[in-house]
Amino acid sequence: FSVIDNQQYNVSFVGQVESFQTEQLLMEEAFTQAVDKKGNAIAIGTFVSIAEKFSKIVDLDKGIILKVIDYIKVQQIQHAVAINLSTRTVKSSDFRSWLVDLIKNNQSISQQLVFSISSYAVAKEVAVYKEFIAFAHKLNTKVIIKRFETQSTSPDIAKELKPDFIRLARDIGNGIAADEGKKAFVETMQGIGELLDIAILAENVHSESDYSCMKNIGIAGASR
Repeated sequence: FSVIDNQQYNVSFVGQVESFQTEQLLMEEAFTQAVDKKGNAIAIGTFVSIAEKFSKIVDLDKGIILKVIDYIKVQQIQHAVAINLSTRTVKSSDFRSWLVDLIKNNQSISQQLVFSISSYAVAKEVAVYKEFIAFAHKLNTKVIIKRFETQSTSPDIAKELKPDFIRLARDIGNGIAADEGKKAFVETMQGIGELLDIAILAENVHSESDYSCMKNIGIAGASR
């Protein structure tokens, strides 16, 4: 509670996605690191789980958004920043009211705020996330569905929800140059993306051959 209430956590920026078209930075992701009273790092997965259990996750998500807005303004960055949101935050009416007021005062950078939700969470509660994406769009902010893969998520969900970005699970990008199944899936997603104006991204692509393959398929960009 003390860490969240006093914002005793740092937000760094990771997972830089380069645009294949412009070779410029397209997006990066806000990564939170909490520390204890002695300054030692706390495992963020454990910390978030505890925050969710004791209903402090909405306050944490609010604090991270404020830090991201400050970063965009102070550093005068032009690219987008992805901000992870928990399901509890997505469902919170208090968070929604707070966000409406916040965006009113930050309209010039609203399109750089990209709320990040996992495909696993989306698949469990499609209607909830469909409604949230529509809400986010009314505020002129954006949404990315991350870790998108074939096992838990159907491409039809993309058609129904219409997020601004879909980031493919990292396993899909690695080894794609030699895997016709992966290639076919990414080509399908890219086709859907072109049809619905959804930018398809790849995550943590290691080899040059896989990176080139993704670029040739025509997706928007990838992180390395």
